[in-house]
Amino acid sequence: MDANNILLFIFGQLVTGAAIWGGIRADLKSMHARLDEYHGDVQRAHRRIDDLYNGHKHSRDGNGQ
Repeated sequence: MDANNILLFIFGQLVTGAAIWGGIRADLKSMHARLDEYHGDVQRAHRRIDDLYNGHKHSRDGNGQ
């Protein structure tokens, strides 16, 4: 291999690595956003369960009555 082929190979590997890294980063970002949403849902569910256990009525909008 001459120097041009080596440089072209290295450049291709860098571009491929950057594309893979970008895809992984996007996946992690979307997973993090979903986990934040699930965390809020779980907290609301726990509050409702606690309220039901303690004898409070709970409306569908989350406001106890």
